[in-house]
Amino acid sequence: MHDSSIAHFVKEENGYIRIQSVSDHNYNVATLAMSNSPLSTLSSLAWICGIAHDAGKFRAGWQDYIRRAMNGEPIYKGEEDHSSAGGFIINQILPKSKASEMAQMAVYSHHGLNDSVSLKNHGTIFIEERLKKKENTENVENTYYQFVDENLLRSKCAEAKCDVIRIMKEISNFIQENNSIKNLYGSRYFFTGMYERTLMSLLIDADRTDTACFTQNKILPVPKSDEELQKVWEESISQLEKHLNEIKSNSRLDKYRREISKKCMEAVMRPESLYRRTVPTGAGKTLSSLRFALYHAKEYHKKHIIYVAPYQSIIDQNAEEIKKAVGNEAIVLEHHCNIIPENDEAKERYELLTENWDSPIIVTTAVQFLNTLFAGGNGNIRRMYNILNSVIIFDEVQSLPVRIMKLYNLAVNFLS
Repeated sequence: MHDSSIAHFVKEENGYIRIQSVSDHNYNVATLAMSNSPLSTLSSLAWICGIAHDAGKFRAGWQDYIRRAMNGEPIYKGEEDHSSAGGFIINQILPKSKASEMAQMAVYSHHGLNDSVSLKNHGTIFIEERLKKKENTENVENTYYQFVDENLLRSKCAEAKCDVIRIMKEISNFIQENNSIKNLYGSRYFFTGMYERTLMSLLIDADRTDTACFTQNKILPVPKSDEELQKVWEESISQLEKHLNEIKSNSRLDKYRREISKKCMEAVMRPESLYRRTVPTGAGKTLSSLRFALYHAKEYHKKHIIYVAPYQSIIDQNAEEIKKAVGNEAIVLEHHCNIIPENDEAKERYELLTENWDSPIIVTTAVQFLNTLFAGGNGNIRRMYNILNSVIIFDEVQSLPVRIMKLYNLAVNFLS
């Protein structure tokens, strides 16, 4: 059956109007969100969020709204609710479950973060208030299931429910094993929140990517395969070793630098998730940590290496050193305020890369990294999923403000 409902439209210069249907957009977002998931336990849930996120665009109210926009009639942003229906459909299949709560929060928040409890409205529960908005959910299911296989959706929901039960069990086991000293390792609420943020990240990125591809008339990007990434790490290691061999010096300091670098490389073979290295200034931390990160990424099939530093002066200097060492500037993304793109095309590309961090090596500031973990704004949330399954180097970690150390430590526990 042909889907005549409109999700997006573009007016070409020749006056022709290109239209993307709601079902095409939902399927594209579902596929992207699932394929980008760094955790197998979030894959099915990410697909569900994608397939349901714009279900409300099947509503007659939304279709009238977007057709008025096509005709150049006045409209205002937020005039029509298009996310409540998706959450309603998910809750119909997964009522009163944690999987349903996680998926609903992602769907309701794919255009902006929402508090789960409203302090302005006498402490009402956000999800409950959304489910009461019957005017935005009625008469959607009949149209929705004409274009979505209900059996497939129910099967994915069953998988997601089992996955979320496993997630909650893993969180509970981690806390029980480690929380012998005053809740040092955090509560289940914090860790559940991190999983929810990752799920939102997958949905937001997939939604924005598909919309941009439709608008620019481009094909959807294919996530880098493990084979492609392994080739990146292998080539970078080869370049780094060549670069290190060219640094010929018999000074005492360089002798110690080589020893530190060797120990960093050897540490890769220890199957740990959290490492600490304490060496003095001038000991070659940047290259020795990069050496560890490249070998670790190759050994454990990681997707990114993220170098984080607290000071702008460190970032500028070390980014150049990293680019020179790996011999390929194209795989290194610098994300900080000193980067000024040369033209509009470069600016557009840079803004996209800094929103989703889809580069093998990212060099950034502590502010941007902490924003990714905790700040509002879809741009911050969007790149959250890309810091999972990555090697993260935090340089000069002792420089972080004391007031944020507890949150930072909890985030490190989640990531590791």
